[in-house]
Amino acid sequence: GKPWIDLAHDPGALSIEALERAAGGVLWCEELDRLTRLQQKNLLFAAERLDKHALRLVMGTVHTPAELAARGWDEAALARLFETSLGVPGLGDLRDEVPDIAAHLLIQLVETGEVSMRRFSSGALNLLRQHPWPGGYGELRAAVKSLALASLGEEVSEDEARQLLGPTGEESPLPAGLAQEMFALPLREARESFERMYFE
Repeated sequence: GKPWIDLAHDPGALSIEALERAAGGVLWCEELDRLTRLQQKNLLFAAERLDKHALRLVMGTVHTPAELAARGWDEAALARLFETSLGVPGLGDLRDEVPDIAAHLLIQLVETGEVSMRRFSSGALNLLRQHPWPGGYGELRAAVKSLALASLGEEVSEDEARQLLGPTGEESPLPAGLAQEMFALPLREARESFERMYFE
């Protein structure tokens, strides 16, 4: 319920009045690299007045300060902005969470009316889990939306996911006795099948 300002949303100059209206709230920037020069100045203007207006600044980027400096950011400003940083794991590091995140995104898209009622097959969820997601959350959300819009039925199939995602890399040879069909099973069933094979 707190007020917030998306610094990348407004193309105009940020005013003291806007900061006063947002007092006690949050200033947000999803990706520093997407800010225009004026929006960069807005960010620095606001950063100097955080304490006065009891504001919290939350920013994100996939770039290092050196990469941002090479893209035209002022190094002194970057030093101030990067005083405190928190590394967040990428989706590639959270593979087991990807199916739940994708299912949640799909529910959100259905509830907002952006897509018709859809659900993912187990095989599609497993492909989403195996994909590296170099574009992070934004890439996953776009893929979920594309799959929901392109699906011909209520269930997004493994084949539809494979068509969108393409090959997941070089196929590694499967260990002896491990069938490719196991990868289309839900995680719990695949684990149970593997345990049965392992203990036989």
